[in-house]
Amino acid sequence: MTETPLIVSRKEHQLSHRNIDEDALKVISRLHRHGHIAYLVGGGVRDLLLGKTPKDFDIGTSATTEEVRKLFRNSRIIGRRFPLNHVFFPGQKILEVSTFRSEAKLDSEGSDEVVETQKKTVHLTRTDNTYGTAESDALRRDLTINGLFYDPETRSVIDYVGGLEDLERGVIRMIGNPGQRFNEDPVRMIRAIRHTARTGFVIEAETYDALLGSVQLITLSATARIHEEFLRELNGGASCASFRLMRVVGLLDHLLPGLEDFWAGRGKAQWHITEEVLHRVDTLIGEGYVLSAGILLAALAIGSVDRETLRRILGAEPSDLLMQLFEQAPHPRERELHYNPDFHLELDSRELDEEVQLVLKGLYSRIGITRNEREEITECLKKRYLFLYEQSMLPRSPRARLLVHLVDAALAPPRAVDLIVQKTAPLRRRRRRKPHA
Repeated sequence: MTETPLIVSRKEHQLSHRNIDEDALKVISRLHRHGHIAYLVGGGVRDLLLGKTPKDFDIGTSATTEEVRKLFRNSRIIGRRFPLNHVFFPGQKILEVSTFRSEAKLDSEGSDEVVETQKKTVHLTRTDNTYGTAESDALRRDLTINGLFYDPETRSVIDYVGGLEDLERGVIRMIGNPGQRFNEDPVRMIRAIRHTARTGFVIEAETYDALLGSVQLITLSATARIHEEFLRELNGGASCASFRLMRVVGLLDHLLPGLEDFWAGRGKAQWHITEEVLHRVDTLIGEGYVLSAGILLAALAIGSVDRETLRRILGAEPSDLLMQLFEQAPHPRERELHYNPDFHLELDSRELDEEVQLVLKGLYSRIGITRNEREEITECLKKRYLFLYEQSMLPRSPRARLLVHLVDAALAPPRAVDLIVQKTAPLRRRRRRKPHA
């Protein structure tokens, strides 16, 4: 880490204002005119330097939340743990403006919870809501590649943490002592893996060793925070690579013990099915489709029901029932699916409900799910049993059809998998809104 920041001038980097949101530049300019320091911060700077289009343009400033609110009538203060400002613009666009924060201190009164585990004492940071400087704000962030600032006024990149070098080398590195940072907030392990999967970078050795030795600490984090970060993994467009790495380091054992137990009894073939589904989810998200939390969680649950149980409930081999549903196997380029109107299947609905609830209890007990998510997942898993209803009862909404296609894909023959997913009805495109990092 560098005490004096590395400042890279406009001539030495390729970052262009053409790729920066105009409203973000206006917000920073107004803050500057009123005597405040203001930079683009975090993932937006990282993505610009990588030649990618940022999903968001977060702004860090020396101005307090009240000062920001007075400068922007179209803003609102949100958050309890650490208040920040949302500045609203037409088209549901939101820019996040946060005051520079200080590094979390383990000895500050009431800020940390000491937890005794079987192997060591862990300090979990519960609050760190102290204003600070640009330097302290950079040092308190999680990864070096997320600790970079950009000053539009001087068109320079500011690096307090060695992030530029790690970007150039393709390295994921925690800021500070990685073991201590994971102890302070175990959720950082999920973030490190997510960014590794998204960028294709390599985790630096010390960070990787600390990750391997800290995975059990994730169970000490609040369920709500684990739930939020877990959904970001699924919705980040790189869930397949992310879950593969979480499985390698042992983190998935603690996040989804039920799923790991299921895979353990069925070998590599079952994990391959899950990878295929996650890969399809990543593809759809990359194309701009919006998948709800319920659909994402249901897609991950594919294969969690024992195949013998599935045969017993259906009374037949799932792939055979799928082929019976079609009047004929359409050519992959055909735009319409032709269903057999005579296809009908009687099911014991109570038995199906019981099986689904057992899956949810075993799979998502650690990360938690909301009532709405539970209802959507339940409906999804019930429809998973390969178009269980005759044509008149098939779901009509595009999202519901996608849900059926996703969860059925893993049990169908390869040709049918391609057919079902490729011919999914179009979904609404992603709106311009404040996404998760």
